[in-house]
Amino acid sequence: MATAEPEINPIAPHADEDGVEETGQELVNPESYIKHPLQNSWSLWFFKNDKSKTWQANLRLISKFDTVEDFWALYNHIQLSSNLMSGCDYSLFKVGLICLPCM
Repeated sequence: MATAEPEINPIAPHADEDGVEETGQELVNPESYIKHPLQNSWSLWFFKNDKSKTWQANLRLISKFDTVEDFWALYNHIQLSSNLMSGCDYSLFKVGLICLPCM
Protein backbone atom coordinates (compact mmCIF):
# COMPACT_ATOMS: atom_id res chain seq x y z
CA MET A 1 0.00 0.00 0.00
CA ALA A 2 1.40 3.38 -0.94
CA THR A 3 1.79 6.17 1.56
CA ALA A 4 1.03 9.78 0.79
CA GLU A 5 3.67 12.47 1.04
CA PRO A 6 2.98 15.18 3.63
CA GLU A 7 1.15 18.18 2.22
CA ILE A 8 3.44 21.18 1.88
CA ASN A 9 2.07 24.71 1.73
CA PRO A 10 4.59 27.19 0.32
CA ILE A 11 4.56 30.67 1.81
CA ALA A 12 5.00 33.43 -0.70
CA PRO A 13 8.07 35.61 -0.16
CA HIS A 14 7.30 38.99 1.36
CA ALA A 15 9.17 42.15 2.20
CA ASP A 16 10.22 42.82 5.79
CA GLU A 17 10.37 46.24 7.49
CA ASP A 18 13.44 47.27 5.48
CA GLY A 19 11.81 46.34 2.19
CA VAL A 20 14.13 43.32 1.82
CA GLU A 21 12.41 40.26 0.43
CA GLU A 22 12.70 37.15 2.59
CA THR A 23 12.96 33.70 1.07
CA GLY A 24 9.86 31.53 1.13
CA GLN A 25 9.57 28.74 3.67
CA GLU A 26 7.54 25.58 3.48
CA LEU A 27 4.99 24.63 6.13
CA VAL A 28 4.06 21.01 6.62
CA ASN A 29 0.44 20.27 7.37
CA PRO A 30 0.46 18.77 10.92
CA GLU A 31 -2.39 16.41 10.00
CA SER A 32 0.07 14.59 7.74
CA TYR A 33 1.90 13.30 10.83
CA ILE A 34 -1.05 12.40 13.06
CA LYS A 35 -1.04 8.68 13.81
CA HIS A 36 -4.24 6.67 13.75
CA PRO A 37 -4.48 4.50 16.87
CA LEU A 38 -5.75 0.94 16.76
CA GLN A 39 -8.28 -0.29 19.30
CA ASN A 40 -5.68 -2.75 20.67
CA SER A 41 -1.90 -3.08 20.71
CA TRP A 42 -0.54 -5.95 18.59
CA SER A 43 2.66 -7.99 18.47
CA LEU A 44 4.20 -9.67 15.43
CA TRP A 45 6.02 -12.94 16.12
CA PHE A 46 8.35 -15.02 13.97
CA PHE A 47 8.05 -18.81 14.17
CA LYS A 48 10.92 -21.10 13.17
CA ASN A 49 10.04 -24.78 13.48
CA ASP A 50 12.58 -26.68 15.55
CA LYS A 51 11.04 -30.01 16.55
CA SER A 52 13.38 -30.30 19.54
CA LYS A 53 11.74 -27.21 21.14
CA THR A 54 8.21 -26.45 22.29
CA TRP A 55 5.92 -24.35 20.12
CA GLN A 56 6.31 -21.31 22.40
CA ALA A 57 10.11 -21.67 22.46
CA ASN A 58 10.10 -21.46 18.65
CA LEU A 59 8.42 -18.03 18.70
CA ARG A 60 10.48 -14.83 18.60
CA LEU A 61 8.95 -11.37 19.09
CA ILE A 62 9.67 -9.11 16.13
CA SER A 63 7.84 -5.93 17.12
CA LYS A 64 4.77 -4.40 18.75
CA PHE A 65 2.56 -1.69 17.25
CA ASP A 66 -0.55 0.25 18.18
CA THR A 67 -1.17 2.55 15.20
CA VAL A 68 -2.06 2.00 11.56
CA GLU A 69 1.10 3.82 10.47
CA ASP A 70 3.34 1.66 12.68
CA PHE A 71 1.73 -1.49 11.27
CA TRP A 72 2.43 -0.44 7.68
CA ALA A 73 5.98 0.63 8.56
CA LEU A 74 6.59 -2.84 10.00
CA TYR A 75 4.80 -4.66 7.17
CA ASN A 76 6.81 -2.80 4.53
CA HIS A 77 10.11 -3.84 6.14
CA ILE A 78 9.61 -7.55 6.78
CA GLN A 79 10.20 -10.38 4.37
CA LEU A 80 7.08 -11.78 2.71
CA SER A 81 5.96 -14.99 4.37
CA SER A 82 6.07 -16.70 0.97
CA ASN A 83 9.83 -15.99 0.88
CA LEU A 84 10.57 -17.46 4.33
CA MET A 85 12.39 -20.78 4.74
CA SER A 86 10.26 -23.88 4.95
CA GLY A 87 8.90 -24.31 8.47
CA CYS A 88 8.94 -20.56 9.22
CA ASP A 89 5.93 -18.29 9.59
CA TYR A 90 4.59 -15.12 11.20
CA SER A 91 1.93 -14.85 13.90
CA LEU A 92 0.02 -11.76 14.98
CA PHE A 93 -1.40 -11.57 18.51
CA LYS A 94 -2.96 -8.95 20.72
CA VAL A 95 -0.32 -7.72 23.16
CA GLY A 96 -0.49 -9.84 26.29
CA LEU A 97 -1.95 -12.88 24.53
CA ILE A 98 -0.16 -15.79 22.90
CA CYS A 99 -2.39 -18.44 21.43
CA LEU A 100 -1.51 -22.05 22.12
CA PRO A 101 -1.73 -24.23 19.02
CA CYS A 102 -4.75 -26.43 18.66
CA MET A 103 -3.93 -29.95 19.76
